[in-house]
Amino acid sequence: MEIIKSLALLSLFLLISCSSDNDVVSVQNNEKISSQLENIALENLKSWEPPFYENNFLNHFTQSDDLLIVIDDFTIKNYDKWKEIVIESMNEDRNQQFKMYKHIINEVNVAVLSASSGVVTTSYTWDYITNENLHFNVKANATLVFRKNNEHWEIVHFIVSHQKEKQI
Repeated sequence: MEIIKSLALLSLFLLISCSSDNDVVSVQNNEKISSQLENIALENLKSWEPPFYENNFLNHFTQSDDLLIVIDDFTIKNYDKWKEIVIESMNEDRNQQFKMYKHIINEVNVAVLSASSGVVTTSYTWDYITNENLHFNVKANATLVFRKNNEHWEIVHFIVSHQKEKQI
């Protein structure tokens, strides 16, 4: 958990240090950017619910060399590998045919760092019922670091930590 926090703080520091003075955001523009980033983050999470939308989930991830994905105990730094894992994982979840599978959003925090960078942290509960009627919850946190590339927001760093699965 400390490694994930350190990576998130490092990501924030790098984005802040790369911001220029003429990248200052007005209050009105700050609210607009904050809303855009929150919507992208929540849409991204909802894309990982049945019937599962791989393309929607992957749509905002950068394909550049600075992509960093950290999920619990593993790290990915290559978009093609990330895409392969997402497709395989969604197919695996899709084939399990859960009776119920959803994400309950507990909290969303957005930090607009500049007109071209921001961070969204989402606390959520992955809630599902298996075909055997076993009900589980997994609490999780996701931190998404965004960069604006032309007019398109892209996820540069994606950090997720899951707590232990609990049967209800």
